Amino acid sequence: MNIRMRHSFFSLLYVFCTVCFSQIQPPTKNEVLHALKIATRFFDENINSEGRFVWCYTLDGSRRWGEMEAYPTMAWLQGQGTVQMGETFLDLYESTHDHYYLHLAFKVARVVIDGQLNCGGWNYMIDAAGEESLRRWYETIGKNGWRLEEFHHYYGNATFDDGVTYNCGMFLLRLEILKPTPEVRGALEKLVKFVKESQYPIGAWPQRYPHPDSLYKAGYPLYPRYYTFNDDVTFNNIRFLLVYYKLFGDTTVVTYIKRGMDFYILSQLPPPQAGWAMQYSFDLRPVAARSYEPASLDPIVTGKHIEALVKFYEVTGCRTYLDCIPPAIHWLESVVLEKQNGSVVVPKFVEVGSNEPLFTHRRGSNVRYGRYYFDKSPENTLIHYRSTRFLALDLIKEEYKRICTTTIPLRMELSIPSIDTLHDSVRKFHALRSYLTLPSERLNPKIEVSSKEVLDLVTQIQRERIWSTQHAWISNPYKGDPPTGDSSTTTYSQTSVGDEYDTSPYESMDSTYYITTAVYIRNVRYLLEYLKKSQN
Repeated sequence: MNIRMRHSFFSLLYVFCTVCFSQIQPPTKNEVLHALKIATRFFDENINSEGRFVWCYTLDGSRRWGEMEAYPTMAWLQGQGTVQMGETFLDLYESTHDHYYLHLAFKVARVVIDGQLNCGGWNYMIDAAGEESLRRWYETIGKNGWRLEEFHHYYGNATFDDGVTYNCGMFLLRLEILKPTPEVRGALEKLVKFVKESQYPIGAWPQRYPHPDSLYKAGYPLYPRYYTFNDDVTFNNIRFLLVYYKLFGDTTVVTYIKRGMDFYILSQLPPPQAGWAMQYSFDLRPVAARSYEPASLDPIVTGKHIEALVKFYEVTGCRTYLDCIPPAIHWLESVVLEKQNGSVVVPKFVEVGSNEPLFTHRRGSNVRYGRYYFDKSPENTLIHYRSTRFLALDLIKEEYKRICTTTIPLRMELSIPSIDTLHDSVRKFHALRSYLTLPSERLNPKIEVSSKEVLDLVTQIQRERIWSTQHAWISNPYKGDPPTGDSSTTTYSQTSVGDEYDTSPYESMDSTYYITTAVYIRNVRYLLEYLKKSQN
């Protein structure tokens, strides 16, 4: 047998033995705990910049991305960035009681607190290099992300968009309940003041606050000032204040919570289009936001509102919230495009008046030589912001049917009987967070743990010290403002990114490996679920 054949034979033998052995002896608890520690230490020591995280990194660390390419000094607060990593460290701490993970969570908390703006909220990212560096990012990388219009302008204020400020608040609440500190409590009090101050008298919240009026007068888009439901802006603020109230008994927030709930009633359009829009002008009319978000009604927003109204009834006993639901369901049924796999397909945008779907398109090659538009043709629509979505309408109807059979007395205080009796603050926090998670937000299947997959994850850590992945979301490097382009081409009409000058993210489809926080977070949760089930 020659060397090559011998090598192939022993390689196959190794694979066979590994598979067989794994079926007999799954990883032990200590092996899983050790793998978790190694993977986390790699992030802490080789990827982390003192508690600052983005989403994706090249293996050599030469480039990194949040929703867009980031500077090494940046902490990205959206999505699976800094805050979600902090939450994952707290998951690890609560599951293992290892204070190393609590130490990492506090490192994240220091970044979050240091990055809290004077107003009390947060921007999408924090730049440790200072505001001049952040402005430079907006004027270069941000400005040239064709489809990411929220990064085209630096407003210098805080945002409720993408759950940024809400997620920071919930992370700090959780940390304060676990290990109270004056720094975290102070940041929370500052945030509560901000959420109160930013609410309009009518009960809505803007996308961004405070309002830099001089920028709007200079021609900047007005939509960050409008009454906003998009990305759960209003609902997130209601549930943050509700959790804060239930944990700390601060009755001053009750008025703001109820005012926010009542805005759902005020903003619903009358039948036969009894739905809701993503955002409203100050005269309560649906209004456009980004150039691919026309003034329209939104079935997806409407579906989530119905679920939220059920919660509002459960908390207050006020049946006025339920009265909004039947006409909203009737309207949703009127815009269904097709039924598919237990759900229905609905348009993302529905024209006010005609009740017809609107479809979004684009032509051109980059932010300077390109534009978005909408019409009533379903052909050649955007892929990065889809014109049709799935809606679990049957689930929505079931929720409404369930609540109609439940009699809840009208009450002045905000009450959640099943949770109000809990005296342990940590359990109470998790119960509140779970209760205020809407049914449509629970559609992810439960984790099904496989000993073989656990062994693969542990083995990869033992071999490489990190979980790497292909097909991450990356971008073209910034190379200056586009000097030219083709404003009529349809080449990029159904792509995530335009030409080489577009800094928008796109999925890498080559064989390159990356390190991502999303993979780390997913695998940590998987291994923690394995440990939990193995103890039962």
